[in-house]
Amino acid sequence: MGGNNYLKIVYLVFFLALASVSCWATASSLRLLWPDFPAVFCWIVTIAFFFLASYGTMLIVKSFSKGWVENRYLKLFGGLLLFLVFWLAFSMPTNTHTFFYNLVVSDVYNQDEIRTVGYLNQISKNEGVERMLNMRIDTFKSEVNTKLGELMREIGNEANPGFGPESKSILKDFADLLEVPSIKPLSYNRGTLDQDMEKLKDAYRKKIYMLRDSKIADMRNGMQKPSADSRKRAEIAMKNLELSSKYLREKKWDLKNPDDVGKVNEQLSLGYNIIKNNKDFIYWSPKNDELHYTQENTVTDVKRLVSVFDVWKDFLAGKYQGSPFIYWIILSVLVDLGAFLFFDLLFKNRD
Repeated sequence: MGGNNYLKIVYLVFFLALASVSCWATASSLRLLWPDFPAVFCWIVTIAFFFLASYGTMLIVKSFSKGWVENRYLKLFGGLLLFLVFWLAFSMPTNTHTFFYNLVVSDVYNQDEIRTVGYLNQISKNEGVERMLNMRIDTFKSEVNTKLGELMREIGNEANPGFGPESKSILKDFADLLEVPSIKPLSYNRGTLDQDMEKLKDAYRKKIYMLRDSKIADMRNGMQKPSADSRKRAEIAMKNLELSSKYLREKKWDLKNPDDVGKVNEQLSLGYNIIKNNKDFIYWSPKNDELHYTQENTVTDVKRLVSVFDVWKDFLAGKYQGSPFIYWIILSVLVDLGAFLFFDLLFKNRD
């Protein structure tokens, strides 16, 4: 009898130890998901659900006992129902979420903050507009040079040197490219001497380059920029995000604290909205960032990580391939199954 009591104490200690880990993880996940609910409410729900799941596993074990078992199939059905509802659909997913969240949240925040500040900086300093304009100008210059090469080859064509019908067609292409009504052919003394052809080529180069530079000037003068208010708001948002990072580094804020996570998400969301409203002034790199920041219901990476539903949705969609997510699933399962085992041993009838 004394030996049984000793074993029951051992079982109780191990059950409480493993159950505490599981309940802490579940309550932490619920606190992140429901920051407005009191912590005590999350703990009450967690403990109640964990005991129901534990009781469900005990019923399942009893239903497989040898000999006569009263209401065997009712115990099996009831145990499976409790197990599936309170463990598979509640305890295990939230436990895995907490383990995974605590591991990666700092890195996720840092990446989200750096990327968001980068795009806000483009708005604040017109860097995005300048970069996009310079790329347009580089492309435009390349197109002009390509077309100019065609013209030079046609003028120097040994079979028909000088300015002929094909050259006129190229000038028409130039007019479309440079957005001018037309480009009149230059007058020249038709000849076949090499120096005559080189003079003609130089004359067309100067003419085309003059029109090209005029077009570039128009492009710069017509460049749309973010409003002064948008630039100011972007600058303020950057300072607030830098302040958030400072508080996190100094341990004044903690990404495991739901209230602090709410403050961080608030600052990130403000940055997201400014970026979304100024999307035309941003050079997106990588390109898929544009969809991330401008979709109808934008959600920060940190806010998405807070939600147990979204984390599991992303995992099932293959987002966390190569990450330790599978490891945390296994750990969560082992912790809970260990607690269920000791719960069953604790309440098993002994002779």
